[in-house]
This record gives sequence, C-alpha cells and structure tokens, in this order.
Amino acid sequence: MEAKCKKHLNSEDIKMANGWKIFAIILLIILIIENILFAGIFYLGVDTINKENTCQFEECASHDSFYFDMTDNMCYCYKDNEIVKSRRIT
Repeated sequence: MEAKCKKHLNSEDIKMANGWKIFAIILLIILIIENILFAGIFYLGVDTINKENTCQFEECASHDSFYFDMTDNMCYCYKDNEIVKSRRIT
C-alpha cells in the first residue's frame, strides 16, 4: 500500500483560513452599529411625530393652524395669521 503524505500547513495557509473569520467579525460589528443607529433614528422620528400630534390635537385644536418647531420643541397656535398661543412640548 502506498502511504499518502499530508500537506503541512504553513503560516500563509493559516492566514488565508482565518481571513473569512475576520471578515465575518467586521461585518457583524457593522451590522450591530447599523441596527443601533436605525433604532435611534426611528425612536427620534416617532418621538417627533408624537410631539407634533400633541401640538396639533391637544394644544391647538380650537385654533386655525399650528406650527411645531422641532429644534426648540415649541408649539405655536395661530388664529387669523397671528400667534395666540405658544408652548414648549416635552
């Protein structure tokens, strides 16, 4: 019988074998960061929509129109094109 000789792995073969693992770890980290950012932006959007709805339906329901300033979280109620009420929504 003929004995088969096993090929010995050198350091380059080991680096090539571990390359996909490093790539997978990097992709996993990027995926986790993406999900955290998406959740934060989604929460910010939902929070802003809720504040705008509070401004429209609770604060300015009896007025002609409203404006919600997202940067200051201020709600302005208008009647006859004049501000009649302003309030910070928290």
